[in-house]
Amino acid sequence: MGALRREWAALLVLLVGAVGLVLLALDAGGFRAGTIVLAAALLLAAALRGVLPKARVGMLAVRSRALDAVLSGALGTALLVVALVTPRG
Repeated sequence: MGALRREWAALLVLLVGAVGLVLLALDAGGFRAGTIVLAAALLLAAALRGVLPKARVGMLAVRSRALDAVLSGALGTALLVVALVTPRG
């Protein structure tokens, strides 16, 4: 139970990412819905990494807090932009 308590942030991000992948695999809402959910998972990871202390962030801590938050936020934003500007098929 201690590990689950320590890793809740990473598990939440993984859950949101898994939902996005399922949406993509099932082609539910086209590619856009799944891609937006994946972008939300990255933005959630950035927000959690930015506000949670190192003892509570678990496996989301890879590098320094600032670098983790900036890179996750930039990737999430880029993925969101790609999802929104790509024309529907």
